[in-house]
Amino acid sequence: MNTYTGKTEPKNGGTVPLRDSKNPVLGVFVHHCGNIATVHQPKGQKSHLRYLHCDTCGCDQASGAEYQQRIRENTFANLEELAAFEKQEITVIETPKTVIEETPETAPAVTETVIEPLPEIAPITEQTPEPEKTVSEPSKTVENTVFQPKPDVPAPKPSNSKTIALFAGFGALFGGLLALVR
Repeated sequence: MNTYTGKTEPKNGGTVPLRDSKNPVLGVFVHHCGNIATVHQPKGQKSHLRYLHCDTCGCDQASGAEYQQRIRENTFANLEELAAFEKQEITVIETPKTVIEETPETAPAVTETVIEPLPEIAPITEQTPEPEKTVSEPSKTVENTVFQPKPDVPAPKPSNSKTIALFAGFGALFGGLLALVR
């Protein structure tokens, strides 16, 4: 016997599980875990596919042709239609909409987890010996070295705040357009 425990809403000539999806509930389907899942159809590029939302397994977006065909053939408009097809009663347990005050008898058991700090690690005081230096030519010092740019590399241009603002504006516009497409 299939049991649905959760909030329901009147839809499709009967009741269906309540979902917060922006895609409407097309019907109900018995998921492979045995629980009742809602069937939805996305918008956009994948609008030819169906996906399931199961309270136990979460969102099932498998797109295999055989699985999609099975979903289409075994989707029922509402919980009552599914029960009539299976010739058994589906128990719908409506969750209460009022807040129940917890008493010591009904409060869930709370377990306390204690996380102990890691032991302190003593700093390493042993110094490693420096490798011997061999000098084959006199070392150059920074004061004596003159840095000159390569002649084929152009010097960088100073930053222009107007150019930066222009490119930032284009970036914002492009990002906004990408957000609208999704």
